[in-house]
Amino acid sequence: MASGRPHSGQFTSTQDIIQSHNSTSNNALKQLDSKVIDVTSIDDDPYKHLSTDEAAILKRQLDIPVVNLTYLSLFRYATFNDKFFIVTAGLAAITAGAVVPLMTIVFGQLAGVFQDFMLDTIDPNEFQHTLNKYVLYASVRLILFGL
Repeated sequence: MASGRPHSGQFTSTQDIIQSHNSTSNNALKQLDSKVIDVTSIDDDPYKHLSTDEAAILKRQLDIPVVNLTYLSLFRYATFNDKFFIVTAGLAAITAGAVVPLMTIVFGQLAGVFQDFMLDTIDPNEFQHTLNKYVLYASVRLILFGL
């Protein structure tokens, strides 16, 4: 065979194909003047180049002890004021998040009031009263809950 490729009957198992590929790649590396390293003979100790004292110091610094923490134990150093502000901020965030969808209703009704005024279905005094009411809702929401 001139191309060096095996034909379908040359190998009998997958293992033969893998061994042939490995020997071909090792030969190619040797031809390129490369050093082939046998991976199975490498020692797994990353501290082998250090003295025993240095290796012990590094192991002691790198080993992290297992710590069992619960969610509430995260707040073990928090003072009463810290816990109070955390709870208050959580409740304010929940309230502000609940108010956001309500504001779409308020703005939708406000747009309906403008449409009714432009179509002359309500008189100007009723328009002004309804407009003031919805702007007051939006202002109170902005002042209490922010954007």
